Amino acid sequence: MALLAVAVTVLVSRRLLRPVAALTTAARRMEAGDLAPRVDVRGDDELAGLARSFNAMADAVATNEEQRRRLVNDVAH
Repeated sequence: MALLAVAVTVLVSRRLLRPVAALTTAARRMEAGDLAPRVDVRGDDELAGLARSFNAMADAVATNEEQRRRLVNDVAH
């Protein structure tokens, strides 16, 4: 019975930690200057909501960066 409990715990923890790891990786890539990473959204729980929020934030950052580049380019000419 204990072995079954350990197996279930491992499976559940992997299911929970996989999206957290994906978000962490994407956030680190953005921190390094790569504005392309997005995360897959699956489900309708808190982690899926966090993933949707991350993707919306990443889209806003990319849009702001593009607007900044255009402004600098327009001012330079």
